[in-house]
Amino acid sequence: MSQESSFRRAFFPSLSVVFAVALVACGGPEEQPLPDALVDADAAVVAATDTFDVSISCEAAFGDFVCDVARTGGVGPFSATWTGVTRAYIDVNYLHNPDTVQGMCTPNRPSTVQLSITDALGRNVVRSKSFPCSQLAP
Repeated sequence: MSQESSFRRAFFPSLSVVFAVALVACGGPEEQPLPDALVDADAAVVAATDTFDVSISCEAAFGDFVCDVARTGGVGPFSATWTGVTRAYIDVNYLHNPDTVQGMCTPNRPSTVQLSITDALGRNVVRSKSFPCSQLAP
């Protein structure tokens, strides 16, 4: 036995056992999907080089409106705040919804909503959308 081997045995007698346990522990069960509150690291790396943008499309009828968001890039979860800019009154249940908003508008008058949305990497986009508030169905 070499002097180096004697040294390892004297000062690290259970080193091989520790490594064996660590390897067994790392082999755990299959990966589970991430909860919504966590950031997917692989997606974050890809998204860091992608652009993050949104567009808004709205429809209105009978003094009510619905606007939907289409996102390009970005990493969830997303946080959002909607604002009624001109003759648009946001339903409080949709005030922080990153996907859609509903509310009331003044019939036969143009209305405008604004969305401020931030992804999990802290990138913020602000977009506004004007639309005619129709009294009739589209």
